[in-house]
Amino acid sequence: AINRDINILVESLKDDPDACVSWPTDKEMAGLIARTNHKYPMLDMYNVWGAVDGCKIAIQTSKDSDGQAAYYNGWLHSHVVVNVLLVDTRGVFQFAILNAR
Repeated sequence: AINRDINILVESLKDDPDACVSWPTDKEMAGLIARTNHKYPMLDMYNVWGAVDGCKIAIQTSKDSDGQAAYYNGWLHSHVVVNVLLVDTRGVFQFAILNAR
């Protein structure tokens, strides 16, 4: 069910420019790096313009044992969908992997 819901969300938002997840241009990246360096001068040598983080969303268990195994996280002892997000220094999502495995 979660795959279907994610697919519906992606399909609904794919043509909306405000919902677009895209890599910044070189000019935008330079501005983001300058913004980071202004706030965090110690990061100047690293050209930081964003951060990557994971988001685990708990899901209901499946009656299908193969499906259930695909989403089981032994470390958390629960069933989750993992999303990996790259957020720039303005808080804009620049990249996303939904339902990462």
